[in-house]
Amino acid sequence: MIPTEYLSSLFSLEGKVAVVIGGTGELCGAMAEGLAAAGAETVLVGRSEEKAAARLAKIESAGGRAYFEKVDVNSKVSIQKLLGDVLANSGKVDILVNDAGVSTYGKFATETNWEREKELVHLNILTTTLM
Repeated sequence: MIPTEYLSSLFSLEGKVAVVIGGTGELCGAMAEGLAAAGAETVLVGRSEEKAAARLAKIESAGGRAYFEKVDVNSKVSIQKLLGDVLANSGKVDILVNDAGVSTYGKFATETNWEREKELVHLNILTTTLM
């Protein structure tokens, strides 16, 4: 067996649907590219259509399949609409990557706004449970 065929047989995501919440950002955008490269139909979820367009172009130029869903992850209705839209467009959700949120780059624990951090944790848990 050729090594690439062997790796593909082990790690192929062909026929899978991956929803990447935060997929317009850097970290999850790279994850979305990797999932698409492995064969998954990838749904980028975020706020910025401009960022999504650039990421979609990279995925599609590499032969991947992806589309964008603009979602407000602070809204239960918006998250539920996302799930409905993905099921209508793709038929299922096999993989969920949830990295919605705001970063606190460069902050030490003593400088952290604990109330804001609790909100972010709540947001991530809520988003995951609704999907």
